Amino acid sequence: GAATAAQQQRDSQVLSVPATPPIFSSLSRSLESLWMAKLKQTKPKPESTPGFSCPDCGNFYNHFSSLKRHLDFECNKEPQFVCPHCPQKIKQKAYLLKHIRKFHSNEVTSTEK
Repeated sequence: GAATAAQQQRDSQVLSVPATPPIFSSLSRSLESLWMAKLKQTKPKPESTPGFSCPDCGNFYNHFSSLKRHLDFECNKEPQFVCPHCPQKIKQKAYLLKHIRKFHSNEVTSTEK
């Protein structure tokens, strides 16, 4: 019937996806291959708990993005963020904001909320 004809019409249409510009495609492949090489150096995690381990310190993460953040901002790196209210130094901006809310709630400005 009409429903079958409409479904056949939809099925026959080919989805066209624009090609990725070559420069972005090769850059993406280069970055991916670097990360994959780095990940191959990671320590195996017990099979019952899948995830990703840091090749430098052995910390385990459930998500690749968490491992990437750890490698970019934390592992063997000095804290980059300094609390504006005390000498505390923190490695991630999100943790700095948590610190400010927890310890300096009466000093918080509108930009820190």
